[in-house]
Order: sequence, then structure tokens, then C-alpha cells
Amino acid sequence: MEQQISTWQLEKGAVCGLDERLASMLGKAEILWDKDGYMKQMKLRLSRLPAALQKKFICREYSQLLRFFHETKEFLQQGMILDAHHSLIQSLHSWARLIVYEAGEHPQAALWSQVKQMDSSVFKLYEELSVNGEALEKRIELLVLAIEFWITSKIKESVTFLMEVMEAKAGPWRLEELMNHPAIVDAQIEVPLLIEKMIQRLLIQEVVFTEGANGDKEVGLILLR
Repeated sequence: MEQQISTWQLEKGAVCGLDERLASMLGKAEILWDKDGYMKQMKLRLSRLPAALQKKFICREYSQLLRFFHETKEFLQQGMILDAHHSLIQSLHSWARLIVYEAGEHPQAALWSQVKQMDSSVFKLYEELSVNGEALEKRIELLVLAIEFWITSKIKESVTFLMEVMEAKAGPWRLEELMNHPAIVDAQIEVPLLIEKMIQRLLIQEVVFTEGANGDKEVGLILLR
């Protein structure tokens, strides 16, 4: 099979991150001819994530994990076990990608084989959900407890990207203003979910932003230092 890739795609991948299929392909690729040494340098650049991109991707996957985790709990409470199972699988995939990004690498197509080498405990949770002989509802309930503990314990490290964006402004932020920030708008980060969790963990605080003559109040957000 022959796969053609433009230099523009490679340069974009170095700046914005690679999709999983391309990352896997480039990681295994052998350079047969490289006139100016471009591919050797590019493979080196793409093998590790820049710190700024790493923080953004970790924040994105944490927010996606949070979203699917909430869906899992809601479906479970409503007795919709198969829907809860589907959302839990999505939660675990976001968790797995986050682990890869924490290691400074790009997720590959064989994601769980990759995660098995990095964090065997998370791999075992996925394995338990997939092959354990217990009733599906019981398996889901056990994993919900494990994920909930991890989400709570890792929030500060996982939202560093969002906190650094907020630090750039001295005053309070409107939620809409934060969501439309150039660094966030295309990042696929579930900002409202993160904000709710950060308020609960006392990382940010709600304040009265403006107060109208008729008593209407607009709430803003400030980072607690």
C-alpha cells in the first residue's frame, strides 16, 4: 500500500498534533531516501509533543473523559445499561489518550497496546470491562468508582492549560469570553464542564461581574491563586 502525505500535512501535525493513524504510520516508517534530511528532522519533531500542545491535549481529553463519565452515571441511574456501557468505553478511550499525552507521545491506532506499556492499571480496568464474567452493570459500577477517584485526584494537573489561559487576564472572565478565546475555540475542550469541576475543587471562583439597575447580576470567573 502506498500512502502519500504532503509536507503541509506534516508541518500541520507538528503544530496541531497528528491523528492516531498518521502517528502510528510515521512511527513505524523507515526512511529510504531523504535528500536534504527533512524527513529525519520531521520524524524527530513529531516523535515528541511540544509542552504547550501537550497541556492542551491533556486538558481536552480530561474534559472529554468528564463528559462521557457524566453520561455513564446518568444512563446507569436510569437503568440504561448498554448506553452506560457505550459511554464508559468512550470515557476509557479519553483516559487512555490522556495517559499517552502525559508521556509526551501521540496516541496510535493500537491505543490499548500502547497504554499497556505506560499504565498497566488503566489497561486492566479496560480489560475488566471487556472480558470479566461478572454482570455488565456490576462491572460498570466498579469502573465508575475508579474513574471518579482519578478524575478528582488529577484535576489540577489536567486543567493546567485552561488555568494558564485564565492567568493571562487580571480581571474576571465571562464564560462566553473564555470559550471564545483563540487558544480554546478550536481545541474541542468541554469548558463548562471543566469550570463546574474547578469551582467544586476551589480552583476558580464565581464573582459578580456586573450588576444592572434592575438588580440583574452577571457572574464572572476568577482564578484562585
